[in-house]
Amino acid sequence: MKKNKNVALFIGLIVLIAVITGFIYGINRNIDATNFLESLNTHNNLFLHHSLLIVIILISTLALINMVSETVIFSIEGLTSGFLIGVLFKSYKLNGLFMGILVTIVNKLIFLILISYLFMISINYIKKIIKNLLGIKNDYIRVLIKPLLKRFALILVISLINDTIIYFFGNMLLKNFVNML
Repeated sequence: MKKNKNVALFIGLIVLIAVITGFIYGINRNIDATNFLESLNTHNNLFLHHSLLIVIILISTLALINMVSETVIFSIEGLTSGFLIGVLFKSYKLNGLFMGILVTIVNKLIFLILISYLFMISINYIKKIIKNLLGIKNDYIRVLIKPLLKRFALILVISLINDTIIYFFGNMLLKNFVNML
């Protein structure tokens, strides 16, 4: 369990650094946030984006290069969240900060938790494969891959459910908070 705590700490550190970097970059840009607020009248379809990221994580896990792809994915998610929060903060001060945090929670929190779980599964899988390659263990590769694929399929289904809820109810919830700006 301690190993998973180290992975969670690594993920948290990467996301925190990326959010701070995105926030600083967003504050220093002259971008009109009203376009974003107007986009809340449309639906956010995140399923294709999230499904693609899950497939990239799966392929990188099977190719044993998952640390690089996961770090990039967490960095991009953190940068975009920080940038949005920074732009809204610059435009609307403290209310914009709260709105940006709320948008990030509604649109990204569950997905970040899901890919964090996938990252932990991937690290454990890669450790088992390396032990097999070094001759420490003699498990069949198919025995290791089958549960991995089941977990990735389950995460994909949960992501679909989450993105469906965001599609139908996420912006409806966020539109109610636009008035506080």
